[in-house]
Amino acid sequence: GGYKLAATAAAAGTAGTTYNRSPVSFPTATGSGYGTVTHFSIWDNATVGAGSMLFCKALSGGSQAVAAGSTPSFAAGALSVQIDN
Repeated sequence: GGYKLAATAAAAGTAGTTYNRSPVSFPTATGSGYGTVTHFSIWDNATVGAGSMLFCKALSGGSQAVAAGSTPSFAAGALSVQIDN
């Protein structure tokens, strides 16, 4: 159980919007799975409990249950954030 981290790189973006430029894949869920996932977040450090959260956004497709044996992933361009200046 519990959540896991996955690394990605952001595209340069336009008009304040950026997105993941490559697919993001998480480790296969074990035990009782990851539970229900409702949001994604972007951090400035890849270690759980370290760094600062930069963005948090609800999943546009709604919440998703991640059962044991599932391998959650997001296609390139599927995760986007916008900075309004």
